Amino acid sequence: MKRIWNGTLEYLEGLSQAFFLEEPLFGVCLLGLVLAFDRWLFWGAAVGSLIGHLHGIRFSVPFVLRKTGLLTLNGFFLGLALTHAYPPSVPFAVIAFLSALALPWVVQATYELTQHWRLSPSLLPYLLLTWGAHLCLGAAAVEHEPELNLGLSAFTGMGRLLFVPHPIFGALLFGLILLFSIRRGVAFLLGTLAAVSTGALLAPGAVGWMNGQWTASAGILALGLASFPEKFTVGRIALFSALTATLSVALQPLLGRIPLPLLTLPYVMTFWLAQLSRVPHLAMSWSRVGRANSLSKPKS
Repeated sequence: MKRIWNGTLEYLEGLSQAFFLEEPLFGVCLLGLVLAFDRWLFWGAAVGSLIGHLHGIRFSVPFVLRKTGLLTLNGFFLGLALTHAYPPSVPFAVIAFLSALALPWVVQATYELTQHWRLSPSLLPYLLLTWGAHLCLGAAAVEHEPELNLGLSAFTGMGRLLFVPHPIFGALLFGLILLFSIRRGVAFLLGTLAAVSTGALLAPGAVGWMNGQWTASAGILALGLASFPEKFTVGRIALFSALTATLSVALQPLLGRIPLPLLTLPYVMTFWLAQLSRVPHLAMSWSRVGRANSLSKPKS
């Protein structure tokens, strides 16, 4: 019984590390929030994350992948992305199940590649498999866009991060993060606002920044950088958030020619850039233990 309880806590903690937290209760609230707005998304997120978590228990994987929740959180985002894009069908079920089974191996492969630069695979594994599923299943279902509202665009972008582009969902997600970590919550809002401002300046008449397509990555980037306050000031967080929005503006037309969804690619690219430019001697880990150990190492 104790083993099951510990495994459940580890699973929920892995979910919370999607937002750079290590709080099982946050994982429960996160799943409950998704369930309250969309049951289909909830089942996708739950199944995808559970497959990733159980793989880490059943098979031998590097300890850091379990400690940082990378198997769980990539499965969580993969399930959200696929169930958001496609309705239930037999081809969808086959591709989604195979993608979820392949995900842990892709996480391990990207980990082996990125560890040489002391980086984390981050959300790259889920990106690769989501793109693969899109190429197999064809064009995604047309998304019903919310009514555009300049004043609510920041919260819409927050919600789009979890594939629920609704300002109320985004506001609740922001409040949930703020409840567990004021610093991360403020950074989440700062990054999103910086991206909205950048998008409005670069393309005033475009809807990408109003409906959250160009700003979703910036919020999670700012939240992640805020986890390293010893290296990233408020000004640098805002700067990298604006860079994320700029990359979104540039990459969306390029990926649209394939066509592939933008997803959180700008976040992954900018997060790695920020880490390499500001933290050359810091191992990139979501784990507090990993961060503490890396900070204690002497510089070469």
